[in-house]
Amino acid sequence: MSGQQVVGVQRDHATERAGKVLKALGLDAMSPADAATALRAKTMEEIQAATRAGGYFGPVTDGRSLPVDPFTPTDPKLSVNVPMVLGNTHDETRVLIGGGQPKLFDLTWETLPDALEKGAPFLKSDAVSLPVAEVIKNYREWNPTYSASDVFFAVTTDSRSWRGEVIEADRRAADAKAQPHTWVYQVNWKSGVDGGKWGAPHTLDIPLAFDNVALSPGMVGASAEDQKRAQTMADVVSETYIAFARTGNPNNARLPKWPAFELEKRPTMIFDLPVRVEDDPRGRERRYLGQVPYVQPGS
Repeated sequence: MSGQQVVGVQRDHATERAGKVLKALGLDAMSPADAATALRAKTMEEIQAATRAGGYFGPVTDGRSLPVDPFTPTDPKLSVNVPMVLGNTHDETRVLIGGGQPKLFDLTWETLPDALEKGAPFLKSDAVSLPVAEVIKNYREWNPTYSASDVFFAVTTDSRSWRGEVIEADRRAADAKAQPHTWVYQVNWKSGVDGGKWGAPHTLDIPLAFDNVALSPGMVGASAEDQKRAQTMADVVSETYIAFARTGNPNNARLPKWPAFELEKRPTMIFDLPVRVEDDPRGRERRYLGQVPYVQPGS
C-alpha cells in the first residue's frame, strides 16, 4: 500500500543519516559504545526530534539482515509463492507534498514549470531526463480538464510514488511462479474533505481497508453524505482485504472478477464507485516516465 520498497537504503546513506541523528543528540563525538549507552538514556521525545535531522529511515541493504535489495534486479525468489496485493492511491502527492505546501494548489501555467523543476526530481537522471516543458505538454494533452496544480500533483505522483509499485508488479508478473499470486489495485475514490481538493491522497486506503471511516472524518469527510459514500467504499475494500487474509486471493462477492496481474493486459482493480477492472490505467504515463531510470525515494 503506497510505500513499495524496490531497493533498500544504501549503507553509506544510512551511516550518514545516523551521524546526523547522533549530532542532533550531542553524541557524535563519543565512541560507538559510549554513544550507544548514552542513546539508551534519551527519552522517546528527544530521539523523535533528532530523527528529523536525519531524514528518511528504512531497511538497509547491509548484506546481513537484508542481504539483497528487495525487488532489484528481479522479484525475490524466496517469496514467489507468497500471495501479494500491490496498490497506490491516484493522487498520492496531494497530501505528501501539497499537505505542507498549500501554495501548490494555486499554481498557474506560468508558475508550474518552476514548481516542477524544484518538486519533481524523479524526472531527471544522469542517463535520461525529461524536459519539464515536454512533460507539461503531454500531461495537458492526456488530461485536458486538469488545472496547473492538477498537473503538478499528477506528475509528482506518477514519477515519485507510483513507479515503485509498477516495478514490483512487473517483476512479479515476469516470474511464472509469482504471477498467479499477484494482484494490483488503484484507489480512485476521492475524499470529501475540503470539497474534494485532496482527491485520492496518500493513506486514504487505510480507513477503507480497516472499515473505520466513522473514526476518520478528517480523511474521508465529515458530512453525512461523505460518510455514506465512504462507508459504501469501505464495505468493498475491507471485504477484499478480509478475503485475501483468509484465502490468499482477494476475489469476493463485492468485486467484479479480479484477474491476477500480467504484463499483456495489466488488469488493475479500480477502487471507486462503481468498482471496476481497467487494463493498464495510466499506461501512457507509465511508458513515458519509464524512460527515466528509477531511483527509490530515500535510498
